[in-house]
Amino acid sequence: MSTISYSEKISKVIFLIKENSSQKIIAGCTALAKLPEVAISVRNISELKQIEKRETSLEFGSVVTLSSILKLGKQNLPDVLFDSIKTIANSNVRNIATIGGNISGRNFRHTLFSPLLALDAKLTFAKPIFTNITYKTQTVPLSKITEIPPEAFLTGIIVPLADWNYSAFQRFGPSHEISDDSGTFTFLASSESNRLSNIRIAFASSFLFRNVEIESKLLGAYLPLEKSLIEETVSAITKKFDEECEKTPMSPILRKQFFNQLTLHLSELK
Repeated sequence: MSTISYSEKISKVIFLIKENSSQKIIAGCTALAKLPEVAISVRNISELKQIEKRETSLEFGSVVTLSSILKLGKQNLPDVLFDSIKTIANSNVRNIATIGGNISGRNFRHTLFSPLLALDAKLTFAKPIFTNITYKTQTVPLSKITEIPPEAFLTGIIVPLADWNYSAFQRFGPSHEISDDSGTFTFLASSESNRLSNIRIAFASSFLFRNVEIESKLLGAYLPLEKSLIEETVSAITKKFDEECEKTPMSPILRKQFFNQLTLHLSELK
C-alpha cells in the first residue's frame, strides 16, 4: 500500500521533504512499474505547469506534459526536442508523461537527456532555507547534474534557443521499452561563411556523454570537413567514450550505432 501526499504549493512540498527526505516526488508516473511506498504528488502545482517563451529561451515547468510541448508546434521548438518527444511512447502516454519525469530517472538517462544536453539546457530546483518552509531556487546546467540535490526537487527546465543549420536526433533500441540496447544521439551544428561556428554532440543511455573540448577543436574548420579531421575527431571521441564505458559497461551494438551516427553526420556537414 502506497502513502501519497498531494500538494498544490511548492512550499508544502518543501515542508513534506523536510519531514521525511525519503519521500519520492511523483507526477505522471508513466515510467514507474509501481508506486513508491511514500510519495508526494506535485501534479497539481499550477506554477509547475507553466510554459514561458523568452527572447532567448523556453522555460518549462517540471510537470508540463509532453503533449503540451508538442502543441507549441515544431516551428516554436528546437527540432531535436520536438523530434525526440515524438519518439516517446504514444499520444495517450504523452498526455500524462511530464518533461520533469523523463529526466528524473536515476539508473538510465531517458529520451530527452541527449537533446537537452546538446541544447545546453539548465534545470531549476527548489531547496529549503534552513528549517523554514520557505525555499530558494537554484539553477544548474544539465551537464553538471549527476543526481537531484538532497532535499530539493526539480521545478523547471530552461532550454536555450539558437539557430542551427544542421540538426539530427536518433533513438536506438526498441521503440516502446528500455533495454540494454536503448540510447539516444543528438547532433547540432551551425556555420558562417562556410566555416563551422558551433557543434554539439551528445549521447545518453546508462551514462551521459558530451565533450566540449573536442567540440571546440572543430570550430573554425572549413566545410565539408576533411576526411582526416573526421577520423581524428572520431578517434578522440572514441578514447573519451570508451573511458566512460569502463565505468558503465554498455552494449557493443549501442556503441557501434553511436559511432555510425557520429561519422555519418560529421561527413554530411556542408
